[in-house]
Amino acid sequence: MRLLQDTGIAVNPFRGEGDAFWGNTPPFAPTGFPAGVLYQRHDGEAGHTLGAAEANAEIRATLRQRLAQTPASERPLVNKNPYNTVRVPWLRALFPQALIVAVTRAALPTAYSLTKKHLPHEGRGREPEEGWWGVKPRRWRELRDEDTLVQTARQWEAVTRQLLDARDELDRIVSYPQLCADPAAVLGDICRCATGREPPRPLELRPLRCFDDEHRRGSRLQSKNRYYHETGTLQIPSSEPIELPALDDARIDLVERLTAETERELREHVQLEVAER
Repeated sequence: MRLLQDTGIAVNPFRGEGDAFWGNTPPFAPTGFPAGVLYQRHDGEAGHTLGAAEANAEIRATLRQRLAQTPASERPLVNKNPYNTVRVPWLRALFPQALIVAVTRAALPTAYSLTKKHLPHEGRGREPEEGWWGVKPRRWRELRDEDTLVQTARQWEAVTRQLLDARDELDRIVSYPQLCADPAAVLGDICRCATGREPPRPLELRPLRCFDDEHRRGSRLQSKNRYYHETGTLQIPSSEPIELPALDDARIDLVERLTAETERELREHVQLEVAER
C-alpha cells in the first residue's frame, strides 16, 4: 500500500487500513456496520470470514455511499486490510470490478513474526484478545494453544487455506520475497492491470530488505512499521537489537510439519502466477 502511494500509482482515501469503512471497529471483535455486525451475528465463531452471500443490497449500498464520500481522485484507490484475506468472495461480490491482489508470506517467518504480538513490549499496540491477535479464520478459537508458535502456525495455515480456496476470485498473488526483490516490476504490473497504462512516472525503486530469515537470526520485538513512521521510507537498518531469540531446528521443524501441505500449494500458485505473466 505504501509503495503504491509513494510512487503516485494509487491513493489511499481511508484512515489507516480503512477499518471504519469496512466496519472493523473496534479491532479484533468488531461491532461496526457491516463487517462487525456480521461478526457478532456468528458470535465470532466465523472469525473475520465473510462470503458472497453476505454482500446483500443494504451492505453494497452503504459501502458504495461511503466510497462516494471519499475525496475525488483520478488515480486508483488502494486499501490494504489483513481481515480481507478471509473475505475475498465478499469483496468480489461487493466490488466486481476491483483489482484484488493478495500479498503472501511463507509460514515460518509469518508465524515467528506473529509471536511478537503475544509478548508485551513498547510499541506493541493492542494486546491479544481472547488469546488471539490478528486475522481470525473460521473456528479460530479451536486453534488457540499455550504454545504461541503452534498457535501462530495454525493461524497462518488456516488463513492461507481460506485465501487459496478463493483463488479464482483473485487477480494477482504476489509473494513477499518477490515484492522485496523487484518492487518496480510488481508495482508496474499492478498499475498496468488496474489502469491499462504504464506508471505515471518511471519507477526507480531499490530492492527492499527481506526478513524471511529473521526466525534464524532473531529479531527486535517492535514492528518494522516503526521505521516507516520514523523515517518515511521502507529502507530498514542492516542490524537490529535481538530481543526475540531465533528458533532452533526443533521449533522450525514443528512449524514446517504444521504447515507443509498448505505451504506447498501456496508456492505452486505463486510460481504459476509468475509463469503466466
